[in-house]
Amino acid sequence: MQLFEDQDIKPYVPIARKYRPKLFSDIIGQDPIVELLKSAIRTNRVHHSILFTGTRGVGKTTMARILAKSINCLNRKEGESEPCNTCRSCISISEARNQDVIEIDAASNTSVTDVRVIIDNSLYRPVDSKYKVYIIDEVHMLSTSAFNALLKIIEEPPVHIKFILATTEYNKIPKTILSRCFKLFLGFVPIDVLQQYCRHILQMEGCSSDDLALKIIARSAQGSARDALSILDQAIILGNMNVTTSVVSHMLYFHNLELIWEIFSSISKGDVESAINNVESCCNGGMPPITVLSLLTNFVHCASQFLLNKENFDFEEIIRANSDTLKNIDFTFILRSWQVLMKGFEDMRYSPSQLQALEMLIIKLCYLNEKITPQDMLEQHEESNIPKTTKICTKTHTQNHTVEAEQQRIKSSTITCIGDILELLYANKELNLYNVFYHKIYIMDLSTSRLLISYDRNEVTSASIESLQNVLTKLTGLNIEISEYNNLARSVHEVLNEEKIKKKVK
Repeated sequence: MQLFEDQDIKPYVPIARKYRPKLFSDIIGQDPIVELLKSAIRTNRVHHSILFTGTRGVGKTTMARILAKSINCLNRKEGESEPCNTCRSCISISEARNQDVIEIDAASNTSVTDVRVIIDNSLYRPVDSKYKVYIIDEVHMLSTSAFNALLKIIEEPPVHIKFILATTEYNKIPKTILSRCFKLFLGFVPIDVLQQYCRHILQMEGCSSDDLALKIIARSAQGSARDALSILDQAIILGNMNVTTSVVSHMLYFHNLELIWEIFSSISKGDVESAINNVESCCNGGMPPITVLSLLTNFVHCASQFLLNKENFDFEEIIRANSDTLKNIDFTFILRSWQVLMKGFEDMRYSPSQLQALEMLIIKLCYLNEKITPQDMLEQHEESNIPKTTKICTKTHTQNHTVEAEQQRIKSSTITCIGDILELLYANKELNLYNVFYHKIYIMDLSTSRLLISYDRNEVTSASIESLQNVLTKLTGLNIEISEYNNLARSVHEVLNEEKIKKKVK
């Protein structure tokens, strides 16, 4: 008796599988790799051992299958590169029943015995195709012995054999294998490409959407086309064929972004009670503690991008709305917060309670402002060299006060050395210009009224030089003169070393 013989069973196919590319032209975000493969097929220069590497969901296995179809296509004419998808070879490969295209999951076939089977079978010619193709997915999972057994056949396979390897862990593959393969690195799919791709899929499915919802999905996918389609599949189901910003935000917990800002704001002020209350509000609203930590880490990164005058980052609306507050936060606090948050992922992994680990992490961040910084240590060292009768205690309780005091101290004194200029740039948070001045500027002369510098046009742009000249004129009051680079100019590093030697002599 046949089960379910009277039932019309229509299995649901997820979007990521339903719209899996069948041609090279369908693959998104990997144009250089696609063009290389198409050119290799047209000119009959397809390597016998190809390695695709890249993050999850960017098209490694898909590209391997299309390549296998193309080189075995019965209807492909000379000078063409795309498979026809209509001949018996292409159809059988698409349906995973071709005897000459063998897909092997290296995660479950890791032993040297499994590789010996490949070696033994490779001696036989293809049954119904031009080439016998072995697609080994997650090849980094093979054992050391299996890799060693694979060396000879990978290097000199029979003329009818093609090996296509795919991995997400390039660094775990032995160099002896890598040196024998034609390596192709697949990059992250750009956000705008993912957004357009999702819009195209929704049109095919007859669904409606808005641009912001698709932008959130594309950003959450982190460069993976498969992840984007998986999130899109959930949004279609949750929104009943209508993918809106509200649906996507609630699904990905982006509706609580204001609370993430409140948490960060409380942390920067050292307000432990407010920060913990906002964390509890997030978690009580259904957001997992690990998601709160991820969003807070993302926010700290976005805040750093804003302070560096970058564009197109997450939390943009919230950050722009609170820009004045963010500009008053010391950049070193942002950097130290990032380090603590990254350590928090490891702590949360081994903690018996993720919520407890998150709360203790927030408390640690709140007290971060109270810790002594390298700048505080430098000031204490300088003060220790001053006679006790002239010491003035100017202890500050936060980094913001420390920076303001440092700015006032440098501005009120005369610029006598290059070190003073670097301190002034740092105190005024001109980190980009600090970098340019330290690494790419050459000093020719410094007097009480003039600073003569030079630069190499191949190392720094004229826009950066102009900006540096304007800022230094404003901060130092010196006449900043710029000339062409010559052999008399010395690097900032050399000048600083000379100044240190002179101080020791004195």
